[in-house]
Amino acid sequence: MRMLRALLVVIALTALALPLWAAAAPKTLVVGLVAEPTSMDPGQLTDINSMRVLANVYDTLLRFKPESFVLQPGLAVAWKISQDGLTYTFTLRQGVRFHDGTAFNAAAVKFTFDRMLDPKHPAYRYGPYPFAGFYYGAVKQVRVTGPYTVQFILKQPYSPLLNSLTLNGRDILSSFGYLTTGAPIVREASFQPASPIEPASAATTDGGDPAEQAKLKATPPVCR
Repeated sequence: MRMLRALLVVIALTALALPLWAAAAPKTLVVGLVAEPTSMDPGQLTDINSMRVLANVYDTLLRFKPESFVLQPGLAVAWKISQDGLTYTFTLRQGVRFHDGTAFNAAAVKFTFDRMLDPKHPAYRYGPYPFAGFYYGAVKQVRVTGPYTVQFILKQPYSPLLNSLTLNGRDILSSFGYLTTGAPIVREASFQPASPIEPASAATTDGGDPAEQAKLKATPPVCR
């Protein structure tokens, strides 16, 4: 009898909980993580939980086709490598905007990598960027050659460069705060109050207790 009563209680509680789940917005996806994200700056990421969140916020120049290691366009729609292996030229996707309203372009690509690799860059002080030297230490210069074309000039040939550009944590960022105010624009205060980084086109943060949840909402258009 005691076991039957316990079973009835469980059934009753489950029935009460069902309306709560049913009340969730039909287009809301809830994903559980084993720990909270540690940063909203992709250049600083060292943990998988932050990467899982930011994979839905930022975009990379290149990506792999699902379940393969075949490269496909991301924010870059085409690329070519010089015969000596020292110059990588990327043609960038047009019509993509960051959630702050500014357009994605070659200047954003240069900003993203210069701030991690150039100690004199005004955003370098917001590091450390623990993997920048490992993956991009061969990069001598990132050169803007047009509004939607950019070149990576290398110190020596580095064949893994294209694969490295697919990595979550090497996402392209908006430099809007620096170009307009000379200071970072903070939108992720609930995650990291000192973060200078704006989310990119895929989604924006939408509040949430950093110890419990990270809420994202779509901000079209996106390049995915």
